[in-house]
Amino acid sequence: MKRFAAIAFTHVAPAPQVAQTVYFEMRTRGAGHASESERDELLNADEHALPHPQLDFVTVDGDFDYTGSSRRSTMNMRSESPGTSSFYGPTSVYPKEIMTPPSLPNASYHTLERWRDARLHESLRFNHENFTKALVCFFKYQHPQCMYIQRGAFLRDYKNLDYNSRYCSYPLLYAACSLGAKVSGDSQLYQHADFFSHVSYEMISKRSLESPHLTMVQTLLCLAFSELSQGRNPKGWMLSGMAFRMAQDLGLHQDPRFVASDDDTNIQDARDQEIRRHIYWGCYAMDKMQADDDDNTTGIPDLDENVELHQLLSSSLLQIAELSKIIEIVLSHVFSTKMIKKSRKDLVMTRLARLEELNLRLFRWHSALPESLTWHKWIQRTDDLHSNTLIMHVLYHSTLISLNRHFIQPTPGFARRSQSKEICLSSIDNIIAILRHYQTQCPLSRGPIVLIYGTIMAATALIFTYESPTTPTSSKESGNSNDSPQEPELDYQVTAIIKMLEEVSPTYPPAREASLRLKAYFGVSSVRKDRHQKQPIQALRNRSIDAGSAEMQYSESALDEQYWSQDPVAMWSSMDAGILNLMPMDWPGADDYELLIIRRGRRKSVHGVPSPLYLLTESELRRGLQPKSVLPTFDTAARMVPYSHGPAFDEGFLSVSSLHALHYEQYGKVDGKPALFLHGGPGGSTSQSNTIYFNPSVYRVVLFDQRGAGRSTPSAEIQENTTQHLIQDIEALRKHLQIAKWHLVFGGSWGSALALLYAQEYPQYVGSLVLRGICTVRKAELEWSRGSAGAARIYPDAYQKFLSFLSGVEREDPIKSYYKHLLSSDRDTRVAAAREWNRWDLTIGSLAPSHEAFSKLDDEKWLLTHATLEAHYFAHGAWIEDGQILRPQNVDKIRHIPATLIQGRYDIICAPRTAWDLHQAWPESRLIWVAAAGHSAKEPGIEEKLIEACDGYADLAFY
Repeated sequence: MKRFAAIAFTHVAPAPQVAQTVYFEMRTRGAGHASESERDELLNADEHALPHPQLDFVTVDGDFDYTGSSRRSTMNMRSESPGTSSFYGPTSVYPKEIMTPPSLPNASYHTLERWRDARLHESLRFNHENFTKALVCFFKYQHPQCMYIQRGAFLRDYKNLDYNSRYCSYPLLYAACSLGAKVSGDSQLYQHADFFSHVSYEMISKRSLESPHLTMVQTLLCLAFSELSQGRNPKGWMLSGMAFRMAQDLGLHQDPRFVASDDDTNIQDARDQEIRRHIYWGCYAMDKMQADDDDNTTGIPDLDENVELHQLLSSSLLQIAELSKIIEIVLSHVFSTKMIKKSRKDLVMTRLARLEELNLRLFRWHSALPESLTWHKWIQRTDDLHSNTLIMHVLYHSTLISLNRHFIQPTPGFARRSQSKEICLSSIDNIIAILRHYQTQCPLSRGPIVLIYGTIMAATALIFTYESPTTPTSSKESGNSNDSPQEPELDYQVTAIIKMLEEVSPTYPPAREASLRLKAYFGVSSVRKDRHQKQPIQALRNRSIDAGSAEMQYSESALDEQYWSQDPVAMWSSMDAGILNLMPMDWPGADDYELLIIRRGRRKSVHGVPSPLYLLTESELRRGLQPKSVLPTFDTAARMVPYSHGPAFDEGFLSVSSLHALHYEQYGKVDGKPALFLHGGPGGSTSQSNTIYFNPSVYRVVLFDQRGAGRSTPSAEIQENTTQHLIQDIEALRKHLQIAKWHLVFGGSWGSALALLYAQEYPQYVGSLVLRGICTVRKAELEWSRGSAGAARIYPDAYQKFLSFLSGVEREDPIKSYYKHLLSSDRDTRVAAAREWNRWDLTIGSLAPSHEAFSKLDDEKWLLTHATLEAHYFAHGAWIEDGQILRPQNVDKIRHIPATLIQGRYDIICAPRTAWDLHQAWPESRLIWVAAAGHSAKEPGIEEKLIEACDGYADLAFY
């Protein structure tokens, strides 16, 4: 028995059995010292997972050195000529100071190669100015996606004509010029783009890639972008793969502090270290961009942040690098091939968990951006945004789309998440808005390929989000009417994206292919080149739309039987549906008219629906009369960023009485369509900033300060200053400027009341109305804003301070009591009263008043002018009868005028009920509610809708 045991003990177990035994011993040892919960966790752990080391049971043979760098002691970096080196890590067959790696080509070899490059360059005899022009275009338009080139280091060597240095070389120069020439806008230079690329490729090919060099990495990446931009993806991936591999050969994936040696000629100081970090993170970001766009694996993994994201890196590169880390997780933990090894249930549940986690990480990244890098389509930026910022936000929304789109209409291995559809729809809108913002700064055709891939990503999201138009099952039958391809939101988004893709197609062939596929999928035959997307009526006569609660079928018989009447002919869906406007089909020449598909927001509220206009009655049509007007076109795919105007082309004063002179200015197009801007208050003023709503290539914008306000004289004068005076002043200004008719009258707050009163007095001189924060100066409205039953209940603390200036009896009628103090002979009393009156206005004037707004309380001239005139008008009820504007006989005077009413849902100064009452009395008007917005024109959403409305009326014709 003992002999058998001895034999068994000396028997050598197979290697797998030994490994299992060691693993079992490790787990048992850990379980013996663990708590009950830890023991369960250990025993239930994945047997293939690497267990956490139990440091308490680790012993060391002898002493060891706690100091020094472990990375530095195991890494081997050999440097030869400037910029050329090779890296050998801890597992290399050439351990440091033990085995010498093979030598790189010697200095004479590099000299010969550089001489060949220089000779080829000289033989081509390209003008140096052309190189400079191409480089300017490269750094202006393409560098935001090519941040692996450190601009300062490259340009320093380029300006010194040192084309064979560590940071500049002939191949890199030609590769960068190739990208710049493609977007130069110069037809002759554009023709050289492919040749530049070919020369660069020939130069690096002749070197046989035997010499890893920093500029070689950058050259390969530029050439990769050049190939990708032309749709030659396999070659692009080959070149970028070579670049990433060479980057590792150069040791860029390791922090330069640990690979630099005292005799290293390539890393001489902190600046060189920073440049290497910059190049690495630029490569890293490009790798993730390419992998995300083409759904490939990454070439440069995030090696536990071996290269620090140093604070000296540019802010945008820092943020893009952080975003790139999330992209790598998306690729490796959600869509990696190894995921399919899980059971189907585990696969689906794991992906859903990762989806929630990564969406949250992306949202947190976005919300944590520094203010200088933020962008939001509802928030106006007074400064131009750097292209890096816009590209970063396109990449962010592209990542959201690529992460979420497979959870909309799931295939095996995925599950449906309604949240994913909303995220994709929002990202599509944001990408469109970002690209339109980019277009205001430079042509989209000059944009980097990252923007184009973002556009294509949005196009794919549309296909994921909406059912195919060719699907035989109707949306109603499928039980998912909101996903119908007939939704006008789809028309808007498809139109906008196709237009953008077509715009960049001459520069980027992949855009043309994507455009054709999108058209084929959604059955779009063509897209007009003008600002509005229209489709032939005949192609849409049988188009089904959701109008309120009922399905409506527009057909020949429906048009003839349901909509011909003695009423003015205009057909539209209900305000809630807000989808489609149709013009009568059967008047002479009707086939020449086209139908405009309008965007509708996802919420069941009005987003972009034109107001129906009186056109012609049946009898007029049958007499062959032509229409008096056409429907206004609201292109919500048009630019929504504020317009920029140059200096006023005309400025002056108009004397309207022996006492008053009005200051006025004119901006925009001298012979453009006249647009009148009426400021609020009363007592407000105008400035060039009020022109941001009007397209300067279309409108002739007229601003003027009302009596006693702004720069009009005398300031704060209440004599000869009533509503009737102001109405006549507008008419006097129109005649003085020799304007036959106002194409558009724009008014906000008190300006909306004045616009309505003027239009009711002179309807023949008003072509259209855009009104914001609707005011009709009824007693109930004044009581809401200054009394105790309205705004006071929302801001009780601020209202108490407003009343504290008044005595007990005076508080019964705050408006008249303040008016009395504002007319006091004592200036201090007037100023104090004006300060409290205006403090209340500023408090309730916006959902989130800014600190800068309250700084106006230190401006005594503004205090007295605004408060005195406002109290003067409100104390007298604006010298109009209560409810005068809303009376049917007065509304009838303007019923034919196209009008858009834009109202913040949480407007505290002008109660939303007024806008609703006006719309009820005037259903032909178009009412837009802006969610999460107050009174100010700068509130999120309001500014965009004002621009949208003015754009919509820009092409409106009047007869």
